[in-house]
Amino acid sequence: MKYLRMGLIGLLLLVTFSGTTVASAEVIEQVEISISQDENVTNGDMENRVTASIQAVSEKLLIGRKVADVAASHKRFEDIIRQVFDRVLYGYELADVSIIPGKKTVISLKMLPWGDVVQSVAVHIDAGEMAPADKLLLNQDLAGIEPKIAQILIGLPVDAFTWADSVSRGLIREEIAAQLPEFQADIAYVPAQHTVVNIKLQPVGPLIRKTEARLQSETLPKLLLLPVDGSVEAVAEKLNGLPVAFVQRHREEYIERMQREVSMIKYVRKYHLRTGINLDVGEKSEVEVAADTDRYKIKLEGVLDLGRQGDNNTMLRGHAGYLMNPKDEIFLDVEFYPNSISWHFQPGYGRQLSARTYLGMKHDLRDKEDIGLLRYKLNTGLWLNLEQHFNSGYRLTGIRYQLHEYLAAEAMSDQHKTWIRLIAEL
Repeated sequence: MKYLRMGLIGLLLLVTFSGTTVASAEVIEQVEISISQDENVTNGDMENRVTASIQAVSEKLLIGRKVADVAASHKRFEDIIRQVFDRVLYGYELADVSIIPGKKTVISLKMLPWGDVVQSVAVHIDAGEMAPADKLLLNQDLAGIEPKIAQILIGLPVDAFTWADSVSRGLIREEIAAQLPEFQADIAYVPAQHTVVNIKLQPVGPLIRKTEARLQSETLPKLLLLPVDGSVEAVAEKLNGLPVAFVQRHREEYIERMQREVSMIKYVRKYHLRTGINLDVGEKSEVEVAADTDRYKIKLEGVLDLGRQGDNNTMLRGHAGYLMNPKDEIFLDVEFYPNSISWHFQPGYGRQLSARTYLGMKHDLRDKEDIGLLRYKLNTGLWLNLEQHFNSGYRLTGIRYQLHEYLAAEAMSDQHKTWIRLIAEL
């Protein structure tokens, strides 16, 4: 028993001595900063920046030092941190500082503002010469920005702006950029208990330089739409000068706005035209406006055949249809050949089988000919047209391509020859 007790005492002394040696050899590996403020003047964003500043200084001062040395001289290190704080963070006083040494050393600071602090913030936004409707979208993007700016500034000592100004402006710009990335904010304010922040917005990135408007119709000739053309262009040109990215982000809102404006055009309201708008956004933007009626389908065309022999190589033709419902129409086609001074009147019936396919039948009163019609949309601006003359057996096939808003070309073929047909859409 005697030897057992001596062995236990020796082991206890060894463990105690070893623990003391290890503890005395520990070094600081990490520094954590804990800051408290008067609850009435807390400013989380600025506190984070203060924490980062003190953290950098404290890490340089303490990391790598022995924990025991810092514990023995913690008053001296606390005084050093206090001196750094007083020199760097003007506008605050350090009410208390304490260091709790360890591998992870904790530095607790209590800071109080002296003098006046910002108590309220009002934000004024200047978007320049933007149209009211554009400013409305911009203000919607910036909804809630005033409370966020207030969170940055409220609680800051007025005297602290000598060092905090660049930080606070940077934070405000970050908040604005997060909500409105297509504009750059120039910020001006005079620190006071009731601070007014003036924000002037300037567009950044590519701007819309030119906007072209195209008026399309499946049911009306372009001549009848001329009164609308200028008004549609005026609506489209309102996009000029805006950032491309801003309009692209708000593309649906701009389409809705232009739809409302086009629907208010006098001619559109007078004839109850149904309108639709497609917007292609870029530095050169395109606005395509479709204007149609729900009851009538009217077309006027001038035709010139190239590479085809005969007297009837030029033709004026018109189509006047009445839509009994969205799919079915009764119509009258009229063809006039100026070379032979002949007229062809062709009453008929047609049905829109699908979005791509139209099928019809008409009768030529002059030639006593029944004619079957098939129109199939191959792609945007590309159609397959078939005409079958049942009495004579004559068949006409055409592939039509839209070259321009007012001009199309069609590759034509019958059983004997092929030629090119140019079609002016009037």
